[in-house]
Amino acid sequence: MTHQNESLQVEILEELTSAVNYRKWLIRKSLNGIGLRPFELGSGSGVYAGEIIESGVAIEEFTVSEVSSISISRLREKFNQQNIVTVVDLNQRYTPTKLHTSFLSWNVLEHVEDDVKALALANDVCENNSLVFAVVPAFPSLMSKFDRKIGHYRRYTRKSLSAKASQAGLVDVKVQYLNLFGWFGWLLLIKLAGGTPKDGPLLRVFDRFLVPLLARLEDRIRVPFGQSVMLMARTKRAID
Repeated sequence: MTHQNESLQVEILEELTSAVNYRKWLIRKSLNGIGLRPFELGSGSGVYAGEIIESGVAIEEFTVSEVSSISISRLREKFNQQNIVTVVDLNQRYTPTKLHTSFLSWNVLEHVEDDVKALALANDVCENNSLVFAVVPAFPSLMSKFDRKIGHYRRYTRKSLSAKASQAGLVDVKVQYLNLFGWFGWLLLIKLAGGTPKDGPLLRVFDRFLVPLLARLEDRIRVPFGQSVMLMARTKRAID
């Protein structure tokens, strides 16, 4: 990953922090079964980790991780006063002193050239039968100039994400599309108009008014397509 891509990713993450309801919706989907020692792959600026900790869920140790030197520095600064947070540099070999109870990632796997290897890390660092939760961008047909600029190798379908999880040795694999409305927004504003996701009136209206509707709808029914794909699976360790 180039320094330019690192800087751009940090900039975009900071721009989108106002999407509070959307982020809380995704976090809520991950909370059931994260256990006492969650591990987050590619924590970025630490927004998701911070909000999970603030939600009050019982956590003994939260491990955040990155390969970006910029993000590693920001994570260390952000969680400097949080005794339960450990920051891991994935450019170095990582072996936990105590196995994790879940493996979480939000819009990370698309940045990883070998995404199967990234998912397989869950079996190495987590207890057997731990939750593996991931959200990734959906549909190769929505691949845009922005996707390529920010370092996305791919976008996923339910079928492709399920196959990757199985290849990584995960079990009890379940996948579903998320954010039906976002599919149309990405197609029109990012793919066709060549825009860039950013804070502003559109994002705020979407987050304040449409996300609550989406959450109620998609918590009840599985939509046929969406802007993202969600993975929920379980680890299967070769040796316990």
